Amino acid sequence: MKKLVSAVLSGMMLCAAAASVPTVTVSAEEQIPTDTLIPMEQVPNYYLILGDSISTGYGLEYHSLSYAKQLNSPVMKSWASDGTTTAQLLETLNDDSVKVDIKRSSNIIISIGGNDLLQPVLAYVEGNRQEGESLLQTLKRLASSKGADVVLGEVTKALRAPKNQAKANIAAIAATLTELNPNAKIVFQTLYNPFEVPESMVTERGFSMKDFNLLTNYINGNEGILNEAMKAQEEAYENVLVADVGAAFAGTGWLYTRVLDSDVHPSALGHALIAATVMKTIGAAANSSVGIYHTLDTTPDSVFTQVPEDDMALMCRYEKVPAAYALGDVNGDGKVNAVDSRLALVEYTYGFIGLDGVLDSTEKAAADINKDEKIALFDSHAILKYYTYLVLAKEEITWDEILTKKK
Repeated sequence: MKKLVSAVLSGMMLCAAAASVPTVTVSAEEQIPTDTLIPMEQVPNYYLILGDSISTGYGLEYHSLSYAKQLNSPVMKSWASDGTTTAQLLETLNDDSVKVDIKRSSNIIISIGGNDLLQPVLAYVEGNRQEGESLLQTLKRLASSKGADVVLGEVTKALRAPKNQAKANIAAIAATLTELNPNAKIVFQTLYNPFEVPESMVTERGFSMKDFNLLTNYINGNEGILNEAMKAQEEAYENVLVADVGAAFAGTGWLYTRVLDSDVHPSALGHALIAATVMKTIGAAANSSVGIYHTLDTTPDSVFTQVPEDDMALMCRYEKVPAAYALGDVNGDGKVNAVDSRLALVEYTYGFIGLDGVLDSTEKAAADINKDEKIALFDSHAILKYYTYLVLAKEEITWDEILTKKK
């Protein structure tokens, strides 16, 4: 029992630590001026992203895409912030600038609730922490001195009020958004359990499957209360929908998160599955996400082969092959500049140190300036040289000239 409670609390502390980083607002590139209220019917694919660190893409590796950037529209605005709770999101909805974005949005996508469960656990442990102790040491001492059953009971008690308040806040969020924009599709993402891992990964870490099943059931039970609160809003309002991310991740949480690297946030592949789940929920057109193509194309084979068939089918349903590349325009934004040179350099560096690359096949083709089917320092330098001549020095130059220039 002590091992179980230590695992439960350690898992919750891992989540809490990740979710309690300093608040950072991450906004996606917006193509609509914020000072003008544009009727929703003029921007049918305008997404508004609300919520916590799942929406900001916290913990993603370089050049990986958050689910927001894997959706089927580049026209969006994000007011998501790391560490946001349901109460804080309600406060955000009172901001006049946010209200403008709510009223012009056709799809409002929300990830929320995780911090309501995690932060009370962090506060409980901090309140019992002795000077010089690490969080894990505090957990072990509490389980040893008080008894595992007592500690688990105290944690459950600490969560009782926050869970009830979060349920009420979720209802208030749905009501507020519906009042501000009754025509928008309001989509809540259910909470997922990152600690669902294969039996081999459990036993090799010294836990029995019986104990670990109790751990996952405890987490699922707490998250399930908030997930049911979201589903209640779907029944209460015609425009509220639930993207069941929890169900999509079920049984394979370890595959779609970075939990094996001590981070419960989604991996790039997890974000792709979230995006596909959201697009299915709102009825988005198939073959509409270049972002999902990028993620699937850069996923290592060792991971790719473990993805369940139904999950793969869902992501592939929305995968869109990008348009033909332009040489040197690695990120496909229509221009060649230092960003493209840096992407080529990162691709080369990753390969040099034995890591998987960051570019998909289309991006690699754009970065391969001399067409030798590999990305090298030469390619990065060539792109930067082209940009320097053509843009900075205002001198006309071709790629053939770049390839033959010695300086």
